[in-house]
Amino acid sequence: MDVTLRTATLDDVDAIVAIYLASAEHHAALAPEAYRVPGVAALHARFRRMLEQADPADLHLVAVLDGQVVGQLDAFRDAAAGDGNMRRPRATAYIGIAVADGWRGRGIGTQLIGAAERWAVDQGIDAVSLEVAAENAGARRLYRRLGYVPATETLMRTVRPEPAAVVPGMSVDATEGRLPVVQAATLGECWMRVSALVLRAGRDTLYDGQPIKEIERLTLSSDAVDPDDPVIARFGDPAWLAWMHRNFFDYADVPELGDAASYATRLFDYGRTGRDQVRWVIERLLADPNAKSAAITTFQPLSDTSYIPCVSLLDFWVRDEAIDLVVYAHSLDFGKKAYGNLVELALLQRMVAEGTGRPTGSLTIHVKSAHIYAPEYADMAERIRAHAAG
Repeated sequence: MDVTLRTATLDDVDAIVAIYLASAEHHAALAPEAYRVPGVAALHARFRRMLEQADPADLHLVAVLDGQVVGQLDAFRDAAAGDGNMRRPRATAYIGIAVADGWRGRGIGTQLIGAAERWAVDQGIDAVSLEVAAENAGARRLYRRLGYVPATETLMRTVRPEPAAVVPGMSVDATEGRLPVVQAATLGECWMRVSALVLRAGRDTLYDGQPIKEIERLTLSSDAVDPDDPVIARFGDPAWLAWMHRNFFDYADVPELGDAASYATRLFDYGRTGRDQVRWVIERLLADPNAKSAAITTFQPLSDTSYIPCVSLLDFWVRDEAIDLVVYAHSLDFGKKAYGNLVELALLQRMVAEGTGRPTGSLTIHVKSAHIYAPEYADMAERIRAHAAG
């Protein structure tokens, strides 16, 4: 693999920002109490200013492969310890590094760090340091393999809790009127981040008498909608995925739900009247691409008495020439079934997109109760750890 390392320029800012954003999302998912995802505009301003005002004594590198920036590194000389400091005077530098999604584990980080160490020797620097999240097992393995060892240990205790920015773009503090929002690039990332939020910050309560952890009034939004999402395919239970698919596309009543009508019946044969609601949505958006009311429901109030469908409102619309879907759900079980809901909603969104000749856009779901049942706590936590580790 022919990777070129060169000095970063202002022309690289867009690529550097994209890499940093992906790294920030990764860190925020691993350690949401410590990390967040900053705004794109602020990052552009930061990196542009850093390169425009770069100190010649510092180092700013990018790794380039086939014309694409796939990694970046910054190294800054530390201020020397003064005479009144107990630390021994050593010339040191601090490095920050990030490698693009899809390129980690291919030796790019090793090459960047090697270049920084050679720069440090040329600058007369005795040692270089870096910071790594305790939860970032992959990065810790790399740094240990390269000879980096703990030099100091920072211990922290929160004495004034902040509104919990548990996942990117999310805050939880009902007392200040802010509601939780989880935004991610893919369905699988949404599932993992919401689940992490529920396990970390969910309140203990009951659902039908069963103990759960719950986040109230949550919104999740996925930029890309792929029914074959690789994270869900890897970590979802195939049996539950198959069950949910039958629910959405098989007209048979659902025994596990007290023989309630399936989603398929509710969507494609509403009230068993032959009304195909999905076809109606397609025709409505074809007739009026600006329609804001191409909304359908799975709730059948004349027959739904004991079971009320979790996903009850699907609102399709054209935004930026693509088909977006906004959903209301009274509750979603993120430990067992919600990832299946995400996949089937993505399939419905694709059906409408193909029927109108448009691409799929984003999927947004407003959930009154996002929860995980107690028997799934440990299993879901393990899935999150395995996903974070890659």
